[in-house]
Amino acid sequence: MTGWYDASATLRAFAAATPDYPTSALYRALCQGIAHGSYAEREAFESLAARGWPVVGAADVDLLLRAVHYTVLQRRGRDELAHYYASAGGRLQPDARAQQLFVEFLRDHRTLLLDTRLLPREANDPEPGWRMLNVLATYAEGAPMQLDLLNVHARAGVEVVTDLVGRPAGGSLLSPHRVVRRRGFDPAPQRLADPRLRDWLIAHCPPDDAERWDRIHEAVDRAMALEVVVGQGDAIGVAQRLRPADGAVPVVFGSDLQAQLPLLEAAIRSRTGRTIWLVDDHAPYLSQISSDPKLARLDDQARVTLLREYLDGQVVGSLWGADWVVGGWMALRGSEEGVA
Repeated sequence: MTGWYDASATLRAFAAATPDYPTSALYRALCQGIAHGSYAEREAFESLAARGWPVVGAADVDLLLRAVHYTVLQRRGRDELAHYYASAGGRLQPDARAQQLFVEFLRDHRTLLLDTRLLPREANDPEPGWRMLNVLATYAEGAPMQLDLLNVHARAGVEVVTDLVGRPAGGSLLSPHRVVRRRGFDPAPQRLADPRLRDWLIAHCPPDDAERWDRIHEAVDRAMALEVVVGQGDAIGVAQRLRPADGAVPVVFGSDLQAQLPLLEAAIRSRTGRTIWLVDDHAPYLSQISSDPKLARLDDQARVTLLREYLDGQVVGSLWGADWVVGGWMALRGSEEGVA
């Protein structure tokens, strides 16, 4: 017992996190149960806090849920808690027993949970890639093109194959256009060959959101089948050195670039010829590169996918779509003000 840990902060954190999981009955039940429970869980959370992992905000709750999910997957169903995790083969619906087992899991596997902090902080969720290529497919309605896909901030590279996910063999979200090359670059590439990585990617979505983790499994399988290799390189340098395949339109795309967006936009604008650029990030970051008032009015938590087509540095086309987090993709869609 440390004597200083404020257990009430943990209860408030779980209460605040509850709305963050609209697709997960399990996570909502765990958050609500712990938030409205007694201080019986104090010891488990106090022990984590004493080792440098205090749970005092909704983001801390998310990290902890992710760590537990990953550890359940890694232990391959050896724990009773796994019976509530559909991603690990569980079939039970959430109940009071799930909350008890969750807290016991924190206590019994504390060291394994702390070890997850050594894993990559960013997951390679294919969802942003699907959104970006969806916007590209909508924008590029017309004469078939050859596309040279370049994914920056690519992590493990699963975003670059998301046009194939959920499609029959030979099918693509981007048809009738033809992808002639798929490449990825990242300052610290993640390797799909690492057996831990798939579980870590799955752990970033709720264990009972089967549709989402099915897409992750398929995206990883597709990337491995195509032998996608992510090279080492930063987004700005890669965009400046880009040499597209002969006759192909270069498509540079990436998610969660945040503070790098203005520099990357400048690098894209400095290119000659035709370039299509897509970014996917939270609305406030997009305001760094767009003054469109419609985008400025979006909620800070909304995800925005923005496409721009450049010709010799000038914007000749634009399309954006907004995800309101709760309510589904493409709640809003339009072109930037003043751009075709």
